[in-house]
Amino acid sequence: MLAYKIFGVKTSFKNALHDGWVDCEFVTLGKNVRIGQGTVIMSNLIVKDRLIFKRVVIKDDVIIGAHSLILPGTIIEQNTILDSNSITKINQHLDSNSIYRGRPVKKVLETSAITNKEVT
Repeated sequence: MLAYKIFGVKTSFKNALHDGWVDCEFVTLGKNVRIGQGTVIMSNLIVKDRLIFKRVVIKDDVIIGAHSLILPGTIIEQNTILDSNSITKINQHLDSNSIYRGRPVKKVLETSAITNKEVT
């Protein structure tokens, strides 16, 4: 976690990032964020002849499953779960208290019953 902070990622020492890739620029992670193995969080992307730079915000108590891809401009609200092997769209906004999955991700369940504390 210290290495992420040194390179500019706005994060908390209470987060768990397992063997993934997080762009250092324009990425903000809330508290109690769990990021699964092999997940990639990108704040920049080249599409054809365009370079896209967009802030990525992942709020408190979010769980991101292994091997997921978070694209530039994504905002993930509090208490959200992103299933493994999921891909967000550029500028996608994921609602709080919800579970998302797919390529691109779609909301599959809305819940306030599941919290990060119950899962860990």
